[in-house]
Amino acid sequence: EVRAIIEEVASALRIYAGLTPGSLTGRFAELLKILSAETNFVILELTAAEIEKIRTRLLELLEEDIHFGQSAITALESVLQGALAGSGTPVPSRSEMTALALFGDILAGVTSPEFIGNLQFSAYMLKSVAQVYQVELDGLKLSFAELTALVNAGSAVIVNIEDRHFIAVTGVS
Repeated sequence: EVRAIIEEVASALRIYAGLTPGSLTGRFAELLKILSAETNFVILELTAAEIEKIRTRLLELLEEDIHFGQSAITALESVLQGALAGSGTPVPSRSEMTALALFGDILAGVTSPEFIGNLQFSAYMLKSVAQVYQVELDGLKLSFAELTALVNAGSAVIVNIEDRHFIAVTGVS
């Protein structure tokens, strides 16, 4: 499944870079539109060599003991389940959210040809992926008391721990 995500993202990057005929469609096009509208966001121009280097490094991760950014995706899934409940919009698959977050973080330079270590998604890209599904997330730095108040008020909260791990907070005791 992860290999298929990597290949799907590499294909979308080649289309975006004009290396493969066609145009981005579906959720990739929606995410690109969101990112392009952000005035402070710079989308990288990637060469075929850079795309292949990123693809190769991601495939190498399959041989390592990795979680492939799944703490971020699992937390986002939890928040989207609550936000989309009763809306008629289905919760996207983890594969779809992973592909979108990976595509966006590559365009942002978070995941570059030189990245080393485990794959980690940015909080900004989780926010952007949520927007694809018409769910708005805010990035905040909170005290424990403020976090407790938000959770107790019923707000969906994703916490980023040490810029490495994400969790959805469903209760505070």
